[in-house]
Amino acid sequence: MCLLQYNSAGHRALLLASLLSALCASVAAAGNSAPQHYSEQLIVTGTSLESSIADLSGSFHLLSEEQIVRRNKRSALDLLRQIPGLQISQQGGRGGVSTMYLRGGEPNFTMVMVDGIEVNDPTNSRGGSFDFSILQADTIERIEIVHGPQSATYGSGSLAGAINVVTRAGTERLTQQLDLELGDRGTFATCYSIRGPLADGGYTFSLGKTDSGINVPGVEFDSEYFNGKLNTRYAGADIELVTRFGQSERSAFPEDSGGPQFAVQEDRDFEKLDDFHLGARARWQLNKHWSTELRASWFTREQQFQSPGIVPFDTAPPRGDDADYQRTKVHWHGSWRKYRWLQVGVGADTVLERGEDDAFINFLGLFELPTDYVLNRNSYGQYLEARLRPAKHWTLNLGVRNDKAEGQANTVTNRIGMSYTLSGTGTDFHINYGQGFKLPSFFALGNAIVGNPDLKPERSENYEIGLTQSLYDGQVLASFDVFRNKYRDLVDFDSQTFRNVNRNKVITRGADFSVRARMPMEMDLTMYLSYLDTEVVGVNSKLRGRPRWHGGASIYYPVSDHFGVNLDYVWNHSNLEAAKPFEEAGVNPAGYVELTPFSRVDLALSWRLAPSLQVKLAIDNLLDQQYQEAVGFPSIGFEPRIGVQITF
Repeated sequence: MCLLQYNSAGHRALLLASLLSALCASVAAAGNSAPQHYSEQLIVTGTSLESSIADLSGSFHLLSEEQIVRRNKRSALDLLRQIPGLQISQQGGRGGVSTMYLRGGEPNFTMVMVDGIEVNDPTNSRGGSFDFSILQADTIERIEIVHGPQSATYGSGSLAGAINVVTRAGTERLTQQLDLELGDRGTFATCYSIRGPLADGGYTFSLGKTDSGINVPGVEFDSEYFNGKLNTRYAGADIELVTRFGQSERSAFPEDSGGPQFAVQEDRDFEKLDDFHLGARARWQLNKHWSTELRASWFTREQQFQSPGIVPFDTAPPRGDDADYQRTKVHWHGSWRKYRWLQVGVGADTVLERGEDDAFINFLGLFELPTDYVLNRNSYGQYLEARLRPAKHWTLNLGVRNDKAEGQANTVTNRIGMSYTLSGTGTDFHINYGQGFKLPSFFALGNAIVGNPDLKPERSENYEIGLTQSLYDGQVLASFDVFRNKYRDLVDFDSQTFRNVNRNKVITRGADFSVRARMPMEMDLTMYLSYLDTEVVGVNSKLRGRPRWHGGASIYYPVSDHFGVNLDYVWNHSNLEAAKPFEEAGVNPAGYVELTPFSRVDLALSWRLAPSLQVKLAIDNLLDQQYQEAVGFPSIGFEPRIGVQITF
């Protein structure tokens, strides 16, 4: 608990370095634990080729099912707080607007997928950003995070990186599981799942409900969801079918209103979301060297949104949206491998999008102006990817893709990366360059008041150099990455023409340091520290929501075969955030406010009382730290939860 006494960035960095030194000494003394080979784990994100983490030449992080279960978080949003280079803020508790900045990129610069199906919605006013708080952690098997633009693989949408949430697969024997959880202030969650074998594969189905209670005044959230996944083999093909339906409702004070502390009016935003996706994949091994794959997916989202606006309404008037978005994608991929030193992948895809919004804004609180639009967009892409090993210990990754969307010129993106393993030392170097682009959102193009149909795609470039060091026969894995991202043609609102335009250029620079280790007494430890510097070129302004430093640690200790303890620690440096649009002397702030640094500790305990019964206790914000991630929105205080898991 003494960690909380350090308040400066220098002390934090020194503390983590000291912990690392002590960690390495402890691991050297242990010597008897079996080594872990993190780099050998297979991944499916950021490349079209069958890959392990060691095959990549960029920065990659993986949250495993084991880590997810041990940490016992409520949502995917809370799980992502322990990822280097990924900064998260939320307006109060679950239900408040959440934002995620990947290495300084805007929240809508990250492509988000669930089981490989993109779930970003370009009809929302935030340009297509995704709220991870709607994803319950109960059904997640792993989360894969790739830093840097991935347009050479995925096309439009991945300016800053890609995140793929992979749900749980079937098991070799029939298993049913019921999870029940109760918490302070009305928190409730339940999930029933069934998993089993099926003809050279397996299946899983999950059904759940969650209610966040009232952890923060004026902020509420509840949801229901259904997940399904089926893997089998039929007619010589490996088949996978996935589906998800989620319905959520939330209410909270409007974004940047000053929240329960400063808001002038008590009226709150209300949002209802209905998400549904369906995906199918078939893969054939044609011969010894060739394989081919067909994928198809359909994603739809319906959103109902009402906002009372922010007094005096000149910057945020009352508004409402009734939006409907659909995306259909068909994808073909072929892979060839005849030689150990060469892998090649080629592919093509078609994306059909339709967005419709029946919307209005209330002009100065006097009368309603319609902002309706209906847009259709078809996009076509082709790509080539290759992995070469020209010499021992050297790996070269290459990718190029061409995309053509209706109303836009052809866009070509590239990626090139190289890695080198220093023989006998456990040291890997990598260097990577990538390009990204993002088509304008439907909201930016079509909104009847601020929309601009002549907007160009936003573009990005990324340079990255990294080092990974394996120590003590794989017991410790340390990584250090330095990066520079350049974003241009960013969509921004022009107050003079009262419409969206392409104009801003933003540069982000930084470094990420992380450690994963297996310690004595079977303890698992992860630590990270991230630095970020942002610049809006030619403009005297700062970007909000991006602290210069942030870091954290997570440690799991299996006290016995039946009892385990997990502690998570998160720390954020000071952070610029927006406040209310006007000021009352001595009462509330206005404009932008520098939020104070904060730290937080979460505790998770688990007892296996019988083979079919497990009891879990979690305490969020164990030390009851008082802090804010958004002006006027207090974060949750000391928040206990207790649950049981019954397996039968």
